[in-house]
Amino acid sequence: MSAMFELIGGGIGVMPDPEDNEAGHVVPHHESGTRVSFSVVNVGDAGGNAEVGIELDDVFTNNWSSDFLDPGQHQAGFVGLGRLFAGEHEVLIFVNPGSGQTDHETNTFTIE
Repeated sequence: MSAMFELIGGGIGVMPDPEDNEAGHVVPHHESGTRVSFSVVNVGDAGGNAEVGIELDDVFTNNWSSDFLDPGQHQAGFVGLGRLFAGEHEVLIFVNPGSGQTDHETNTFTIE
């Protein structure tokens, strides 16, 4: 076998980006950046790196790479999406190499 990864921890968190939030918004807002959070775990039998892709509104926007994770180890990831227009958005994240189970997830959220 090899390193295989799954998403864990209750889904995709969506929040104002602390690096772009001068007004101090506590919910996603068009006057601040938006950031997503997620966690990955290595469910394989060898160590490796998780590669996470992020799509926003059906457009690939970014990726994130984990540190080297031994089997059973996990890591949280944070990715900035920039400033988004007010309204509803959907983010999709997917992890590779995935296990075939819980290796992708979506979250629909609203920007004020």
